[in-house]
Amino acid sequence: MKNEYTNEGVHQLQNINELIQSAIQALNKIPAEGTQNYGTKQEIDDVEKNALTEALPYLKQLTIAFPTDMNLANLFGRTEQYIKEFSIQGYANFTAHSNETIRYLLQLKNDRHNQV
Repeated sequence: MKNEYTNEGVHQLQNINELIQSAIQALNKIPAEGTQNYGTKQEIDDVEKNALTEALPYLKQLTIAFPTDMNLANLFGRTEQYIKEFSIQGYANFTAHSNETIRYLLQLKNDRHNQV
């Protein structure tokens, strides 16, 4: 059994925190509800889609790191689906999904920090 207090355990925690932080930074590029008046509908949609697309690989890596976390898997799957649907339908509002994902990632980060 691996001891979480070893250098490897601490290094692993830092990598997880970096993935979480990178995903949150990408998702934070999505404007808050009601502040989406800084461009055309297409420009706003592009910003939202690009932010989700940027966060996707970090979320994927987190699902690999936590293969039994069904909430994380669900958020990853929904992010992936929203990007696909956006490409087909040309419309989506990602703010609520982004906020939910950020809240969960912060909780995950806090839970992991408390384990070490």
